[in-house]
Amino acid sequence: MSWGVFISYLSLLQSKDLHEVFILSSDKLLHLGGYCLLSLLATLAHYFSNSRKFLSKISLRTISGLSILLGGVLELAQEHYIPGRTGDVMDFIVNSIGAIIGSYGLNMWLRKRA
Repeated sequence: MSWGVFISYLSLLQSKDLHEVFILSSDKLLHLGGYCLLSLLATLAHYFSNSRKFLSKISLRTISGLSILLGGVLELAQEHYIPGRTGDVMDFIVNSIGAIIGSYGLNMWLRKRA
């Protein structure tokens, strides 16, 4: 939950403030890593809250879908409500890929460990 709030905060900063947070960075790698970590943490939370049972396809789709939805809403908010920021379709695509990698990748890793 707190990682999602942190991603939301960074996504809604004005561009002049954002450059002070990340001086040297690859924008798309930050998006990929941020949403991968978001889905990974949500998947871990679900896994441990369910007595370490593996996640069903529905649970994985829900976790990935909510992360993707957050990314889309934040891109729209940047476009329409944050001065100096614009929404970016490529950011949304990379966010979505990161979300899928985080949840499905962790689930596959947990299954291999079992």
